Amino acid sequence: EGEKCNGDWIRVGRYLRRSVPPPKLDTDTKHFKDGLVDTIKQKLEEALLTQRHLTKTRKRRIKLVLNYIPEEHRWFYFELEAHLFSEYYAISRWTTYWLGLWDTIHDIPLPKRQGGVSEKEINKAKNYPVESLYKGKLRKSGSKLSGVCPFYSHE
Repeated sequence: EGEKCNGDWIRVGRYLRRSVPPPKLDTDTKHFKDGLVDTIKQKLEEALLTQRHLTKTRKRRIKLVLNYIPEEHRWFYFELEAHLFSEYYAISRWTTYWLGLWDTIHDIPLPKRQGGVSEKEINKAKNYPVESLYKGKLRKSGSKLSGVCPFYSHE
C-alpha cells in the first residue's frame, strides 16, 4: 500500500505520518496564472482551517493534561503534544510557499479575510508590554526575555 495525502503537507503511509516540505518556488508561473488563482485561494483556506483546528485541539489536550495527569508524568504528554502539533509548522511553510506563488502571478495582494486583524490592532499589540502577560519572573538576555515555561519546571 502506498502513501496517501492528507493536505499537501502530510503523507500518511502504513506505519508513518510525515510532513512534506513545499517545493522550491518557481517564478516562471505566469503561463499558469488562470489555473493557480483559485487553487491558491483554496489551498490557503484549507491550511488556515486546519491550523485553527490544530490549535483548538492542542489547547483542549493541554487543558486535559493539566487537569488530570499527575505532574511527574506530564512531560511525556507535553512531548507527545509537541509532536502532534508539529503539523502546524509544516502548514506554515506551505502557506509561505502559496503566498510566494501568489506574489509571482499577481501585483495585487490577496483579498482580506473577514474577521481579520486590522493594522491598528497589530500596532497596538506590538506596543503592548509582553512582560505584563507573563505570571512569573522574567530575565533579560540581550534584547530577549526568558522565563520558566508554564508547562514545565525548566526554561
